[in-house]
Amino acid sequence: MALICQGLTNQEIGERAFIGVNTVKTYVRTLYRKVGVTNRAQAVLWGVEHGFQPDHTRHTLNGA
Repeated sequence: MALICQGLTNQEIGERAFIGVNTVKTYVRTLYRKVGVTNRAQAVLWGVEHGFQPDHTRHTLNGA
């Protein structure tokens, strides 16, 4: 949930967690069911309401 609230894509989450994108998709679908949402925007709203604040600093590979 924290990584979703930070605006990461499934690909980026997979790279950070060292898992495949299809595994991330499975985890995300399970998460949606557990918190009672149906899409990413609703999941972010749920997360913010429950203490998962978005990370306002974005870091890129080239430092820009």
